[in-house]
Amino acid sequence: MRITGSAVLLVMFLAGCGEDPVEPVVANDVLVLTQTPRLDWHPEARFRGTLRVDGAGCLRIVAPSPDDATVVWPTGTTLWTGDGAFVVRNGFGRDMHTIGDRITFGGGYLSSLADVSDLNSGEQQSVQARCPGAYWLVTPGTIGG
Repeated sequence: MRITGSAVLLVMFLAGCGEDPVEPVVANDVLVLTQTPRLDWHPEARFRGTLRVDGAGCLRIVAPSPDDATVVWPTGTTLWTGDGAFVVRNGFGRDMHTIGDRITFGGGYLSSLADVSDLNSGEQQSVQARCPGAYWLVTPGTIGG
């Protein structure tokens, strides 16, 4: 998992305050895929399911129908941990959901990560080997409970 400059600044700010009960996840235990900042299109379908981490550490939305999918989050999304739970935060540091929550996303299915992430082709192959199957591109501002 890569940490962006904004995430590092957020970590430094929170560490200085000492008020936040959660800390950033920085190990490779859970893979958080985010969209390229240059992405200027988004599909508008709806997907409802439960946010889970699978055995390979892929952050997925699990649903009876349509198929499960690895989530490709909006730019700036980070994963934090505290009190034994993982918390997904948006680019502004606001808690969005905890692993295990039932959620609804706007967005759409992707068959590959090409053109939607900043991963180079080798990184894409590595991610697709670890987290095979469909991907769900989340439309920013559409994540709900």
